[in-house]
Amino acid sequence: MDGVVITGTGAVSLLGTGVPRLIGGLLGNEVAVRPAPWVGPGAAPVAWWTAVPDFRPLEWMTDQVEAGTDLFAQFALAAAEQAIQQAGLKNFDPRRTAVVHGTSMGGMRALLKGQHQLDIADPQLDPVMLAEVLGAMVDQTCYIWFFLGKEFDSRVVVDSLTLVWSRAIGVPAA
Repeated sequence: MDGVVITGTGAVSLLGTGVPRLIGGLLGNEVAVRPAPWVGPGAAPVAWWTAVPDFRPLEWMTDQVEAGTDLFAQFALAAAEQAIQQAGLKNFDPRRTAVVHGTSMGGMRALLKGQHQLDIADPQLDPVMLAEVLGAMVDQTCYIWFFLGKEFDSRVVVDSLTLVWSRAIGVPAA
């Protein structure tokens, strides 16, 4: 890509908040996966978990934003704010600014739980399992489309995934 400049970076990772913490953890061969804290002492760990150890949302956003934002989006906002601070940007042209964001299934659980609360989706469906299955569907579609290079019309992909998604959760066809 010609004419692209990276002016700042930010990270919220399982190794910690900030690019220096991420790089330090990677170079130090740190492992962020740990036995789940709900596993009793002395018991064989049967559950593993990861968490961002030092993330404090209110260092990066207001109370109101925190209350209305999924955790994955809070991570993205914090990382973007870090990049802006590192770059020393005060004003920037939004038409010439981009954010590269990576997540896997961020926000889907909140979306599905919200649909259940509104009685839109079939109440017999498990929203967590549904998020995993439908997320895998989107992941696989993106893998075939972007990584393997299969040609798709973006409108057809979005319409098809939306239709499959809505029918899977029990929303009647319009």
